[in-house]
Amino acid sequence: MAADDEPGARGERLRLGGVRLARFVILGALERRPARQLYAAFDEQLDRKVALELAIDSPRAADRARALAGLAHPNVVRVHELGALGPDEAGGDGQARRYLTAEYARGRGIAAWSESNASSGWRALLNMYIGAGRGLAAAHRAGLVHADVPIASTRVDGRPRLRCFDLELVDDDELASARARDQRRLATAIANALGSAGLPRAAPARIHAALRRARSPEPQQRWPDLDALLDALSSTRSRRTTIVAACGLAAVATTAALARAHQAAGADALSCSLGQDRITAIWGADAREAVRAAFSSAPDPARAAATWGRVESALDRVASAWAAVYARVCDEHARGSIRGATLDRRMACLESQRVELAALVEVLHDPRALDEAIPASSQLSAPGDCERLDGDSSARLEPPPPSRAGEVTALRETLTRARAHEDAGLYDRGIELARDALEPARALDYRPLTAEALHQLGSLHERRGEYQEARARLDEALWLAIASGHDALAARAIASRLGVIGNRLSLHREALAQAALASALGERAASLDELRGALAQAEVWYALGRVHYFAGSFDQALALHQRALAAREGLLPRGHPAIAESLRNVGQARFHQHAYPEAAAQLRRALELQRAALGPDHPELAITLKSLSALHRNTRELALALEYAEQALAINERTRGPAHPETGALLSILGGLRVLTGDHDAAADELTRAIEVLERAHGPEHMRVAPPLLRLAEARAGQGQLDEAEALVRRALRQLASLDPTDLTVVGANAQLARLLLPRGRAAEARAVLEATLAHTDEERSLPIVRAELELLLAQALVALGEPEVARPLLDASARRYQELGPAYAAERAEAAELTAALPSIE
Repeated sequence: MAADDEPGARGERLRLGGVRLARFVILGALERRPARQLYAAFDEQLDRKVALELAIDSPRAADRARALAGLAHPNVVRVHELGALGPDEAGGDGQARRYLTAEYARGRGIAAWSESNASSGWRALLNMYIGAGRGLAAAHRAGLVHADVPIASTRVDGRPRLRCFDLELVDDDELASARARDQRRLATAIANALGSAGLPRAAPARIHAALRRARSPEPQQRWPDLDALLDALSSTRSRRTTIVAACGLAAVATTAALARAHQAAGADALSCSLGQDRITAIWGADAREAVRAAFSSAPDPARAAATWGRVESALDRVASAWAAVYARVCDEHARGSIRGATLDRRMACLESQRVELAALVEVLHDPRALDEAIPASSQLSAPGDCERLDGDSSARLEPPPPSRAGEVTALRETLTRARAHEDAGLYDRGIELARDALEPARALDYRPLTAEALHQLGSLHERRGEYQEARARLDEALWLAIASGHDALAARAIASRLGVIGNRLSLHREALAQAALASALGERAASLDELRGALAQAEVWYALGRVHYFAGSFDQALALHQRALAAREGLLPRGHPAIAESLRNVGQARFHQHAYPEAAAQLRRALELQRAALGPDHPELAITLKSLSALHRNTRELALALEYAEQALAINERTRGPAHPETGALLSILGGLRVLTGDHDAAADELTRAIEVLERAHGPEHMRVAPPLLRLAEARAGQGQLDEAEALVRRALRQLASLDPTDLTVVGANAQLARLLLPRGRAAEARAVLEATLAHTDEERSLPIVRAELELLLAQALVALGEPEVARPLLDASARRYQELGPAYAAERAEAAELTAALPSIE
């Protein structure tokens, strides 16, 4: 066949003379292949130089064009546009043409770059080829392979980028062999680059071993997929590069790709041993040394060393378990025990957990992650959970379109990194990553992914104290998750939303109004997804329990927290921090039911688990110690209450510093206890410090400044400064104005104001305050101790106003409540009895 008789050549000859194809001005021919030509062209409509590919229109060409258009990766030149030219536009042969335009790739070929950069060392050359390999691996996941052109066609312009026009679509029955061929050709190109640069001896032996395996004459002896080869090559790269590459910043393999890779390799003993290689690429010697070095740079070396020991052990356990589960799943498949959808789900679960581990390793490179490193590492998903999955999930979440699967996978990886930053307490960077994923997710119009991005962003805003922003994001996430059938996420989103509106914003009634919806979403999630759904349902129970707790419905709170505890104990590894959290919640609810011995037992068990999982100095322990302090305050065991509060404060000052808001809150609690012991001067000093810390953190009018103001008012009253005390209480009430009037802090502030008004002859004012407060408290749901105090104070006001008969039933009710509260409240019961006994003489 003459050159002019090649397919498409007639169209080229006819059109180059005219210099124009539709809106494109032809600048020159770049390459010519069977049924396809590549030109440099100028797009007059968009005013830019492009690479223009013309292909004879066919269903095959259309499928390839769509696959290329859906391929988004930093190491692949991106397609700009797909289009078609009619027979009159495309040439004189009467055939229509399909066209693609892409960025005009500048720079040198990767082989030429390697030759001129040999002095940069073997790592630089290897890194460049690994970048090209990441792009090729992304193409593999889209069903594309490298055409029969040298890998040297990859362009280097700052970073390596495969030309999208060098990629071909192959049939499924050819895909495995084509991928194996690509792997061998890439490995050959790397070996040649190292050899031509005179560097083969400089590279570690493991690099050469990995390349030899990839170049094996027998495809089944090669790496199971390109990602496995690249991970093996990445495992000896420089410290920072190792961490970034290990995090899979290129892309995550999809379920289908993993399954095909194993099927292609025959899932034999050789490929089943690769789990250790894949996990070592993430948590190997280099990554371990990088994280250890980051921790050693922290200001407190002793604490950093203790933290590092726990984190290293946790990551070692996860990595070892992951490799073992990978080998078992692979072995079961080789023996024919699992296949199809079950294999897909288990391998996808393992890949997701590998990315989760990689994201955390990346975060731990930042010394600022030290505070939350232990809980973050202890909350990694358990690889064994993947073995519980089968192919019978009835979840109705639709997968993304095949042409968009690679982009969805990459964005989900970004969200995994955002969640890792959240777990490590690096909220600002987490928000940046979540935002980076949100807008592309919206552009893809794949609603489940958009819902995931919104939920992650809302969670981060809550952690940063931006509650209104968090609420807006979580609202949208909830409805998108419901609309798209993302059932597990819908349950998690409403749980997060309840936490914001019910706990953070104290909108208890609004939160409780959504209890039925939340319960239904949790139940649905658990019925459709046996693992993630069941955990999401436990989150719903936890969130509803917290709402009922803060609304004063302690029976309902206890029942929900007990269900959450049972679920978490059944689903999570022993000692998981979430189990301790649920134990603490159960203890707090029992405390408010006045079951003090049981409450103390649950709180101490929670504390024991936290110490084992998190170490002796983690801030989470301070929260449990604070609850124990409150319990012993109520039982009037003030020495124990002070001891626990001092321990909590010491932990918080060591780990978070003297200016942290939680340090301010603990100073407030400690100052309040000093008031009860009568040490008003020491109390005033601690409470003044607490107010200063909280004002700096939140602003002088924030509601979180109110509790220390109220306690300082008690101290000033104890020092005889009643006017200043009243001014402090009124300031606190202004700060609490946005809360529901049934909120316990608001109720307590009003009771405190009445106590200041009564001894100063202002009984009428006290009466108005107390009657309004009692009108907002519910007989069944309010704390007995709170209601008893309000009733006693109102009775005192009524007696002072000459209305003893109205006061009598209030005194009886108050005395009865104090009797039920036990001997710790004997003094209050005696006060009510004394006032009751005086009523006849007053009459």
